[in-house]
Amino acid sequence: MPLWILPDETLPSYVRRNLLLYWAEPKAEIFEALRTRHVIKTAEVRRLAAAIGWPGCYGFNRLVHNHTLNAAFHVIKSDWDVAYSGTQYLSEGEHFSEWDASFCPECVREDLKIHGF
Repeated sequence: MPLWILPDETLPSYVRRNLLLYWAEPKAEIFEALRTRHVIKTAEVRRLAAAIGWPGCYGFNRLVHNHTLNAAFHVIKSDWDVAYSGTQYLSEGEHFSEWDASFCPECVREDLKIHGF
């Protein structure tokens, strides 16, 4: 089973962290497949959700709402309504994460203190 995704962690960060730290078990093929990708599209979001153990629309919606900036580009709904899966779940061409690297030094210090990495 892959590492748990952290609250508010981006999908590229989650993939990279699994590639770096998930050494005790054989790596899930989804992480290796995303190693060289420049964007994470719908199909990869669905495969990541399944690898985490969140299959179907529930997992897709949960990853999109909590781990991408997708909600910022759409009308923000109430907290309990995190459904995005209509056409985005079906479309293979939707981009959900770019691989642009950036970080907040204060967040890194906090992660080291709380999570150990």
